[in-house]
Amino acid sequence: MTDICQKLRSLRKSQSLSLADVESLSHGRIKAVVLGSYERGSRALSVKRALEIAAIYQIPAAELFREQSAPTHSQHGSYIIDLRKLKEKSLHHSAFVSIALFCSEIQRRREDWNGEIISLRSSDFDFLQVTSRVTDTNLEDLLIQERILIARN
Repeated sequence: MTDICQKLRSLRKSQSLSLADVESLSHGRIKAVVLGSYERGSRALSVKRALEIAAIYQIPAAELFREQSAPTHSQHGSYIIDLRKLKEKSLHHSAFVSIALFCSEIQRRREDWNGEIISLRSSDFDFLQVTSRVTDTNLEDLLIQERILIARN
């Protein structure tokens, strides 16, 4: 349960959302005080509510329940990218096309056909920062703003 509590807070903060922001995004269905209780672990989180929260954060629901593994060298400094959101954005914004192609190639090489999320090493993300066509902003900030970057470990 503690992992889910920590993950809820981490996901919210990674998207630069306050508790009140989430209440607003949920149209009042999830009260700020209740979400805070879930994050602290002082209130039980139902599966139905977890699904609602995942939808608000625009992440696969399975990500909330995935166990955190002990960090390995290859996971140190990883960036978790929502591939569905990236694909959607790349259809309308050319800045995301090269990032989507890069992620697809990583996915192909790993033979990871999950198709929902991908974890990139810090060095992979540095490469994207250098090669992306994002000029007026930091790539990480842009991906957070567009809700493509789910979390950074």
